[in-house]
Amino acid sequence: MRKMKKMRTISVLLLVCVMMVVGMMAGCGGKEKSSDGEYKIGLTLSDRDKYLTSMEKASLAEATAKNVTLDVQDSKNSVDSQISHIAFFVKQGYDAIIVNLVDVASVEDVIDAAKDTPIVFVNRMPDESVLEANKIVAVSSVETEAGEFQAEFLTDYFAEKETKTLDVVMITGADGHLGSIGRTEAVLAGLESSGFTVNLQYQDTADWDRAKAMKKIQGFFLMNKPVDVIICNNDEMAIGAIEAIKAIDKTTDDICVVGVDATTEGIASIADRDLKCTVFQDAVAQGAGSVDAAVQLASGEDVVAFTPIAWDLVTLDNLDKYMGV
Repeated sequence: MRKMKKMRTISVLLLVCVMMVVGMMAGCGGKEKSSDGEYKIGLTLSDRDKYLTSMEKASLAEATAKNVTLDVQDSKNSVDSQISHIAFFVKQGYDAIIVNLVDVASVEDVIDAAKDTPIVFVNRMPDESVLEANKIVAVSSVETEAGEFQAEFLTDYFAEKETKTLDVVMITGADGHLGSIGRTEAVLAGLESSGFTVNLQYQDTADWDRAKAMKKIQGFFLMNKPVDVIICNNDEMAIGAIEAIKAIDKTTDDICVVGVDATTEGIASIADRDLKCTVFQDAVAQGAGSVDAAVQLASGEDVVAFTPIAWDLVTLDNLDKYMGV
């Protein structure tokens, strides 16, 4: 009997030791994968415009390549919906959350809703002060660089202009959006630093939307004010401006139009000699990069607070490089 009791004691001790070792192994190398063997990542989009749809496709492709589950939700430009998506991801135990902000002003609410779940902000970047390496990070392009590229192009485009005064119409994205602010301030400052006097004839927001931009420009034309260039924060609004120009029997040789994003439609418009330039914002690099960062956060790897994605100026001269991108 004593021998049997002793053997049982030894067996229990061995079992406890095995369980402790297993527990220690599970605690190494970051967070455990989900029960189905994959990391689960939530992506909440602000909306599904042309650019964000391309970014979403790149995110899904990267998730497939990395064998992780990516659950994509469309907030339809509602902050409340976005917060609800994040709360759902947290409740379901998702390993990381990717956020394309509806409104940068909501960033603190987003962070609070995520609780201890790591966050990757993509495309629409909050103030860098909220970022924290290995916990709250961002994968995005520096917005001011897009405006700087536009200013660089326009400086060359109007180099032979008789006077150094430019009559400018400025069509911006969403009010308060860092992209709208950064791109707008940078292009106007860039033109002034190049020696131009900027005569801002009209400025209004069109919320990144083609139809809204067309309507705004049509309203501007009724004012009968002079205009040399219509500067837009994205290609969709630029194409809307071009449609408004053609509706009054003018051409884009009469009024220069520039955009940002190098969407498929933007590239086609440059090929048609309508849009004079755009600035390539890499949807694939942003989408794939955000998934990469989310997987690294989930697995406990070191992730820098901000991963910048480069821009590039696109004109008729280098259009072949971006055809089909």
